[in-house]
Amino acid sequence: MFKYNFKSLENIGANAFQNVPIEEFSVKIEYLFDSQLLELPIKKFIISSHLSSIDSMQSYSDNYGSNRYYFEKYYPLLESIEYTTDSNYILLVNMEQIEEIDTSDDPESRISVYIARCPKLKKLPNRIENLFYIGDLPEIESVDLSYCKLIKRNSFYNCPKLKNVIGWGDHEMNVYQSLFVL
Repeated sequence: MFKYNFKSLENIGANAFQNVPIEEFSVKIEYLFDSQLLELPIKKFIISSHLSSIDSMQSYSDNYGSNRYYFEKYYPLLESIEYTTDSNYILLVNMEQIEEIDTSDDPESRISVYIARCPKLKKLPNRIENLFYIGDLPEIESVDLSYCKLIKRNSFYNCPKLKNVIGWGDHEMNVYQSLFVL
C-alpha cells in the first residue's frame, strides 16, 4: 500500500496522484474536497473528523455533507468510510453508493450520528450515544443502542428491514416521538 505522510495537501501538486490506483485514502474531513483528491479512484476514505459539536457538523453538512453531488461526481467508486477515534460526529446524507461505515474499536469512544438516504448501507456504526436521525435506510436490519442516551424524533423512518434493536429498554434514554415508522 502506498503511504505518504504530509501535513497539508497544499504541498502536493494537483496532478500528483493521477493514474495512481489508490483504493484507500486517509484524510482530515476539511481536506475531503481539495482539488488534489478529486476524481481519484478511491473506494474507501479513512476520515479524521474534528467536528466538535452538532453545530459544526451542520455547518459541514451545509457546505458538502448533505449534497450527494460532491461524492458521486468526485468519488464515484467510494463504497466505504471509516471514521477514526477522534471522530465524534457522523453525518451522511444522500450517499447512494456507501455500503459500509466503520468506526473506532476503542470501547470508550462514543459517536453522534445523522444518517439518511443511504440505500446500500447495511450496517450502522456501534457505540452510538446521540442519534439525531437515522432514516430511509432500506437495507438496515439491526441497530445497537446499548450506549444511546438520546434518540430524536422520526428516527428509523422507512427502515423496513429493521428487525433487531439491541440495548432497547436496558438503560435510560431520552426518546422523542414517532420512532420506527415504515
